[in-house]
Order: sequence, then structure tokens, then C-alpha cells
Amino acid sequence: MLLSRRYLSKAYLSTSADRVSKVKERLAQSQWINTDYCISGYPATQLYWLLESSLFKDTPGRQKLGNVLDPLHYTLKGEGEFEKGNQVPFGYHFLYCNPLSIDKELGLDGYDSYASPTELTTDGTVAGQLFKRRMWVGGSILNSGVPFLVGDEVTLTERVKRVKCLGEDPLSLDFKSIITTKREFRNAHKQPMMVEERKLVFFNDQFHSTIHKNRLDLPISQFQHVFTPSLYSNVKYSSLISNTHKIHYDAQYAQSEGYPDVLISGPFIVNLCLHYFGKVGSDLKIREFQYKNISPMFPGKEYQVCLTKVEDKKYQIWIQSLKGDLVVYFYGTITLEDVGNIAS
Repeated sequence: MLLSRRYLSKAYLSTSADRVSKVKERLAQSQWINTDYCISGYPATQLYWLLESSLFKDTPGRQKLGNVLDPLHYTLKGEGEFEKGNQVPFGYHFLYCNPLSIDKELGLDGYDSYASPTELTTDGTVAGQLFKRRMWVGGSILNSGVPFLVGDEVTLTERVKRVKCLGEDPLSLDFKSIITTKREFRNAHKQPMMVEERKLVFFNDQFHSTIHKNRLDLPISQFQHVFTPSLYSNVKYSSLISNTHKIHYDAQYAQSEGYPDVLISGPFIVNLCLHYFGKVGSDLKIREFQYKNISPMFPGKEYQVCLTKVEDKKYQIWIQSLKGDLVVYFYGTITLEDVGNIAS
């Protein structure tokens, strides 16, 4: 409780707009750079099999394949493995150059605070925060042409692209901040590899569990697949990308924010959709992926991922409910590098 008291005693003393302007000024002037001098293929292998097993129940166990007497050891060895010089799949950048935040740099929700509406001391300690919960609501991933190769050096430069505050009093329940960050990856030769944008919304009120019926004009699905993400997979994924946001593993904390249970993390959903697309259209190279997280997803629930081609180089992919009124949880647009078709 000492941590909570420290935060609460400093975070909510003033209602002046000065606090908001100072936070916005800090964010506008900040830049963060992290370098991975030799990216490893092992986390990519872990992610591959985590996604494979989360989508497909009949995925054989991996650890038992270490038995050379098992014939599957030879038939499956090599799949999902990334050796030096191998290219890692589109979207696997989530594994690399993640923040090095220590405990005092985290928010009350356990998540990184450097690019959020927080007040920091000179050594990076969180002294106050202008929100009570946050949600990853969307983003984009753009392939710049130079691939991520195992063994390469990668540098990430991250900046806040846009800050929008709705409301004047940071203490009011209806006050919210919308922050878009731009993340640029380059190799050791300074060549651009990938540009990612993330949009997070920071709220003062609790989550309201109203289920909204679908209002999107969805195309007819050409491919669909039912899957059930598990709590274990959610925790494993968060560990792989150093995501310590408590709503993804602490049910009691998630309920304090108004959710019925822990949430499947936004980037996990992105990787699940990209993995499914890769299984259906394995020869197609993705140029860009734009997406929105529309409604929370929870472990142990059945969902259906749907995919269809809508233009020459574009596919729509979304996750929807199986029963009752149609609810869309996630929606994305995939743009290809070259014209291609998925065999039906």
C-alpha cells in the first residue's frame, strides 16, 4: 500500500490545467532509443509455437520432440525455428527493443509510464499520473523493406507523435488522453526496417461492460477459424514482450478497473491475426497492417477469426463472436507488397 499512497498523494492534489500542459510538453520533447546488438531467434521460435498452439488445438507438444525416438522429431523439426540469418515474420518486432523500465518507472497498473500522461521526477520515478486506466486501441505496422534477420543489430527510436486531451480537469471522470507513439526500427547501417504506430487511450473512469452490437459493414468471410486463447498463453505472451500491465495477469486488479477478468493483450491479438493470415496465405508478403481493438477479449472464451480479400492487394481480417448478437472485437486491414491471391 505504500506505493499506492505515494502515487495518490501526489497525483491528485491539483486540478489546474498547468499539470496537463507540463505533461504534454514533456511528451512532445522526449525521445527514447533502445538497441539490440544481436537479435535472437529463440524468442521468435517461442512466439511461433505460442501462436500456433493458441490458434490450433491439435498442435503437437514441442518439448516431447526432444526424444529422438519420436518420429515427429524429424517430421516437425525446423518448422517455426529461426537460425542465424533467417528472417523473422512480419509483426515479430514486438519481441525486440522493448523498454528497460525498472519498478519505479512503472505506473500503478504495472505498465511503462515514459510515454503516458504521467509526472516524472528527474530520475524517471513516477510522481503522479493523470489517468486511472489505459487501453491499447489501435495502431499500424509498416514494412520499410529491410527485413529483421536473426543475428542483426536493431535500433528502435520512439517518439510521441500526437497527444490529444479531452476535457480540462485531469481529475474529472470524463477526462481522457489519447496518445499516439511512432516507433522506427533501423539496422546497423541505419537502414529503415519497420515503422510502427500505437494508439493508447487513458481514462479516469472504470470500464463499462456494455456489449455493443456490430456496426461495421463487414464483407463476407472467405476463411474463418474458431480458437480459444488461454490464460497461460496470455501470460506467456506478456512475458515474451516484457509487458507487465496487470490487467493481463492479475484478475483482482482487472476487476478493480471494471473488467470481469484479465484481458487478452492488444499485441497478442495482432500477432494471432497475422499468424492466421500467414497460415492461409503463406506466400504473400505484407506491406502494412492497420488495426483497431474494438472490444475487450478474455481468456477461455471462444472467438472466430475471419479473413477475406476486398481489393487487389488488400485483405480484411477481424475477430467476432460466435453466439448471440454479432460482436466484433478486433478489425484490421492487410496491404500486400505484391499482387497475390489466397487459394480458396
